[in-house]
Amino acid sequence: MNICFVQISQWGGSVEFALQELSKRLCERGFNVHILTNPEKRSQLGRYYRTLNLSNVSVHTVPFGNAPLRNWRVLTTLLQINRVTKLDVVQIFGAGSLLPLLLFKHLTRTPLVYSEWTPHHWFGAPPSFAQMTYNKALIECSDKIVAMTDTQKRAIIKNLHVPESRVSVIPHGIDLKEFSCRDRFNLKARVRKFHNISQNDPVLLFVGRLDAYKGVEDAIEALSELLETYPNARLLLVGPPSSCDMQKLRGYIAAKKMVNNVFFVGMVKRNELIAYYYASDLFIFPSRLEGFGIVLAEAMAASLPVIVYDLAPINSVVGDDAGILVQPGNSKALASAARMLIQDHTLYERCAQAGRRKAERLYNIDRVTDNYVALYMDLVYHREPRYL
Repeated sequence: MNICFVQISQWGGSVEFALQELSKRLCERGFNVHILTNPEKRSQLGRYYRTLNLSNVSVHTVPFGNAPLRNWRVLTTLLQINRVTKLDVVQIFGAGSLLPLLLFKHLTRTPLVYSEWTPHHWFGAPPSFAQMTYNKALIECSDKIVAMTDTQKRAIIKNLHVPESRVSVIPHGIDLKEFSCRDRFNLKARVRKFHNISQNDPVLLFVGRLDAYKGVEDAIEALSELLETYPNARLLLVGPPSSCDMQKLRGYIAAKKMVNNVFFVGMVKRNELIAYYYASDLFIFPSRLEGFGIVLAEAMAASLPVIVYDLAPINSVVGDDAGILVQPGNSKALASAARMLIQDHTLYERCAQAGRRKAERLYNIDRVTDNYVALYMDLVYHREPRYL
């Protein structure tokens, strides 16, 4: 089966990582995968697939910028791919490139799958009339819509009046084998030794871009509250600087005398990231806006209790048993949740085990791939394509 993934816009780490994992698994099952993306990501994706020795994946470039030129290149590239190898399904990730996809669909009768990975359409500021009209047109011509959570599915059905039968829930997938390392305690000891952290000190972990909306400041303020009870507690911030005012953050940390408690780790390699999960006791992620939050699934796979704000769709990713949901914007509540998990070992173990089970049940990349394969097979062999 021949699949083409279209992701032209500037995409974040979670989308990129999830698409890499899905493409890899599909190729291993004999699918031919084409990826249509922007030049910024082509070389990176090409290197990734070459290291895996996958010959049945191709990465194609469409410039990000001038909309008419981009739309023309999307259409002509899709038609060119289709001439060489008849595409069975085209899947678009996030809103974008509506016009060329509509034209391609009508010219070739190829089924279209729309994966809605854009959180602000449903959980941030109310979408504008233009955004709503655009999304409705894209969803209307799609044969299947993929939401990442049940909450997102309900929002799509309610706001765009889409029949429930056309919306499937398929979350991001992670490789659970990465989180089944028998050398967990040695990895923990190595990371803590590198940062001069005692094996008994409570360690909170944040993973993600240091964006203001991801709640980095709230996590630091929560640590300040937690230090009143646990003066040796640490916060590891793993991820690149972004929209946060780093000078302001460092100034606040210095004023609160937390220079030895907060570590800006920066970007790390994949194997090092796994080690940081293992080196930590709790995962704190007070983000206010996420489409899914793949780091939450990773933390649960690593058997870390998570502390998040009680906001959609994050609360549905975590549930009420894999960690503690707190009032949005309340750093004292974050600290209180951390304190509760540190002090109550029974609660800690219950959350850790529930998170691991949920990761195995819902976020296992092999199960996610099974669901996508079933969706593709159903579209190709059992459904008539939709048209406007």
